[in-house]
Amino acid sequence: MGISGDVFDLDRAFSGPQLPAHLYIHVPFCRTKCSYCDFYSTDEVSDINVEMVIRGIEAEIVRWHNAGLPGVLETVYLGGGTPTVITAGAVRLVRT
Repeated sequence: MGISGDVFDLDRAFSGPQLPAHLYIHVPFCRTKCSYCDFYSTDEVSDINVEMVIRGIEAEIVRWHNAGLPGVLETVYLGGGTPTVITAGAVRLVRT
């Protein structure tokens, strides 16, 4: 925030809260835990757990939308453990 190309934009940097340009959505489900990873993860993949995570992400998206912050969300990264675990839910998230 506040950087436009190679030039620092002082007005934008101090104009108040804005939407982040990039968003990372962490999927906490892993088949196994990697030794180098410090992110929260679990190998307890169940329909209930997946649904709880998807509902939480949806609620967070709605909260950010309702905040009415200026800015443009340019990129959404879906990653973490095994994102394919929530394939159907990811489609719902995109539609949100």
